[in-house]
Amino acid sequence: MPAIIILGLMALIFYFTSASKRQKAARQAIENKQAMAVRAQSICAYFDQVNGARAFPEIPTSLNLKRDEFALCDTTASLYEYRKQSYRTGGAVRVMKGVYVGGSQQHSYDSLQAIDEGKIIVTNHRLVFVGSKKTSTVNLADLLTVEEADGAMEIHSAKRQKPLLLQVPGMDTALLVLLIKLCSSGDFKGRFLPDGLHMKPATDGDGNVSVSVQMETAETLVSYV
Repeated sequence: MPAIIILGLMALIFYFTSASKRQKAARQAIENKQAMAVRAQSICAYFDQVNGARAFPEIPTSLNLKRDEFALCDTTASLYEYRKQSYRTGGAVRVMKGVYVGGSQQHSYDSLQAIDEGKIIVTNHRLVFVGSKKTSTVNLADLLTVEEADGAMEIHSAKRQKPLLLQVPGMDTALLVLLIKLCSSGDFKGRFLPDGLHMKPATDGDGNVSVSVQMETAETLVSYV
């Protein structure tokens, strides 16, 4: 077979393979955007219901609640930590008797690993993880940041050296992150909304949700991105 025909066939195969990959990537992008939009609508619906009922849902919990404290979440969770992993590459090669060249090198990287299973309880005052090996508590008054990272929540507290990393399969992590941010402001002293307080959720074209907490005399904007 002439070389030019072989080259032409190879070019056609490359073209159709590349086109197929581009189409697959485009479909995946559309599906991801649609999923984000559905997720955002669900989060907005939650806050619309809270605003309409003038109260957060009543969540049963085994936690001993303090005065004016109410549960926002009580579900299963996994505790994660970043731990060092190492591996070696290369090796010495013998070039003659008693003479070796090269050598191995050790490399290390941080790997996210599950270290405990249990439950997470989030209230308007604190976040508690109760596991089979350890229990961790973060007071929302000490909260520095809380974000969603790699499908898990990453919580930084002024009272902890390392972040608390939790995966919560039983609840939308984006909603939980937003609830924690809202309650860390201290505006919610009980399950029922204060008189004059209104929450207005909104979503942008990328599926990000923000909640405008409006008071009679002030307005606070808390966003989940």
